[in-house]
Amino acid sequence: MPSGTGPGTAPGFRPCTTARDLASELRGHPLDQAVKCLVVRVSTGRSRRYVLAVVPGDRRLDMTRVRELDNDWIYFNAARLDLSIALPVPA
Repeated sequence: MPSGTGPGTAPGFRPCTTARDLASELRGHPLDQAVKCLVVRVSTGRSRRYVLAVVPGDRRLDMTRVRELDNDWIYFNAARLDLSIALPVPA
């Protein structure tokens, strides 16, 4: 089918694709097997903080749920499958 002739498309226009769709296609894996890491700023009342969110490639980030997170510790992979490093979250 030529570009722009499918349902929901105008002649001469391609269906909308995103950078993540194109990246998964280029790398040769399905989008639902990818992840994306997002650094987001969260405002909670009068304070602000930054959060690193890791989300499946075919999902959107739910900012309401991110605002609800209140953790005292964060955990990082220590380059081994059986070991993590725990760091306190600054107040």
